[in-house]
Amino acid sequence: MLRSDTIILYLPRPGRQFTERYRLQWIAIFFILTTIDLFVLGFMSLLTKLSESLNKKQKRGFLLAFALIACISVLEVITIVVDGAPTGCRWLNILSNYLGFGLTPAVALCLVYVLDKNPLSGAGSRRRSAARVRICFFWRQHCPMGWYSR
Repeated sequence: MLRSDTIILYLPRPGRQFTERYRLQWIAIFFILTTIDLFVLGFMSLLTKLSESLNKKQKRGFLLAFALIACISVLEVITIVVDGAPTGCRWLNILSNYLGFGLTPAVALCLVYVLDKNPLSGAGSRRRSAARVRICFFWRQHCPMGWYSR
């Protein structure tokens, strides 16, 4: 016997298209996952805010990373919801997809900011900054084209 809060995912047989029913089920699943994600991020933010072992810079970096992850999760849900909408909403799909992928590397940069001991200290900092810039340029040149396009 199924309870009223049970989610059943019916996948179409191979060769069949997804119908509106399947699409709505996927949207419901993404809403549930995003709700769980936002709850966990809120709890982690609370723990970070109340932590006595983190300094102010580390707290700020973690909270910024959590906020970015929450924004990316909401943008992902917007992308899924607007995916089958009329062509007038295509701009929202493209914008949310673009922002979601654009904000993702910022999470790693926030976490690097948290781990960096002294960001403005001497030649070591300049070398690390130069290495980060080189890595960014490397990925910028290779990722849009893909590794196999050459």
